[in-house]
Amino acid sequence: MKKLFSLFIFLCLGLINFATIQANPDDIIIDYEGPICCEEIAEYNGLKDYYEYNEISLEYIFKNSNVKFSNIETNGGKLTDVLVDNTLTFNFLIESKNSSVEVKSDYNGNIIQDTIYFSEYDGKYFTSCVSEVQAKREVLFYQLENGIISESEYEALSYALIAQDIPNEVYVESYAQTINPTTTMDIVLQWEDDWGAKHTLNYTKVEVIKRVYFGETLDYPYYETVMDTLYSDKNGHISYTFDSAIEESYGYYIKVYAVSVNTNAVDNNKNQYYYESAIAHNVPTGSTIYFNYTFDMDTDLGRAFQLSQALYYASQYAKYLNNRVDIQNCTLCYGDKGAYYDRNSCIYIKAISNTGNYPQGYADWDVVGHEYGHHVQACFPEIANNPGGQHVVNTNNADYQYSINKYEKKYAKDRGMRLSWAEGWATYFGQMMQQYSSSEL
Repeated sequence: MKKLFSLFIFLCLGLINFATIQANPDDIIIDYEGPICCEEIAEYNGLKDYYEYNEISLEYIFKNSNVKFSNIETNGGKLTDVLVDNTLTFNFLIESKNSSVEVKSDYNGNIIQDTIYFSEYDGKYFTSCVSEVQAKREVLFYQLENGIISESEYEALSYALIAQDIPNEVYVESYAQTINPTTTMDIVLQWEDDWGAKHTLNYTKVEVIKRVYFGETLDYPYYETVMDTLYSDKNGHISYTFDSAIEESYGYYIKVYAVSVNTNAVDNNKNQYYYESAIAHNVPTGSTIYFNYTFDMDTDLGRAFQLSQALYYASQYAKYLNNRVDIQNCTLCYGDKGAYYDRNSCIYIKAISNTGNYPQGYADWDVVGHEYGHHVQACFPEIANNPGGQHVVNTNNADYQYSINKYEKKYAKDRGMRLSWAEGWATYFGQMMQQYSSSEL
């Protein structure tokens, strides 16, 4: 254990040159300058939420000298001009309602890629780095913000987009006898990763909802009641028994949220990811309703569920360290922005990884755990007096503080060391949170 801890200290401090400084305590202050962690090696510069014209100019910045531009691939549009220097600048002509452009580069022998998706509405071209579906949802969000559609219309249309590829079935097993006055729900939730392996969707929030229709048909008008809010167990399972309904026209269904006890996953616009099942109508007394769902990584919703799982297990390790008490709630925004923590209990995870041979953003539990480690640091400032600032693996953290943030050398060294410790601790946390829950994972 001592050797392991010594190695950990060495790795943290290895990011800076060894030196001893004497700094005035009054000069050592936490003056956070942007995200705690932002380790992108390349990114689009100044990408807009939408563009007013179909011919746009884009700037792609290479933050690391080892990144070498390979090529650009287009779909539903064409390139009109390309300039390659330390920055890649190109013009893209959008020629269809839904289009995309992808930059591919080489980073230490691995192919990295960044895709922008466009969706047109009223002569405006809305962007997303997540997916074509999210670009379409950005259109809906614009319509909501500008009073073109109502909140209920937005929710219905937006949900229809994210759930369109997920099978929606419900199975009811009825019994001949009606002595039992109760109905049972049997719910099994899973998610399937990019390699086809299935995992149980654990400790995930589920609402059981009853719908009662006023008319003789299973249609409007109706009212709904949330009968209970439950959480799946460590096997992704819920068994729930309740009194059978007596109304002539009614139905039961569930909503599954990318939410756990003190974590949740949302999109760029802070909208909650959730899944709504089909409705089991007029279920006979004593029956069992089966809801069995597996969410794969082909949809933004499935990816949000995986991120929610990673965040939950990070929170459980933090709870263990905090004498079995939950720490402050943390939200994960899955979308266009790189990996960082904003110090306001919010983690940002970019959909696509462009850091070489790494998992995609939604599948990289190391990164999610690292960013949650910064959330733990924010909740317990004694862990790390982190000055924040730019940092990239295999570079000297003090150099950035001196050359970019313009601190005097003695303060740059101090800030670089504190930043190295904070980043090293967060990485350590991200590894340990997976070890802590290894029996379930």
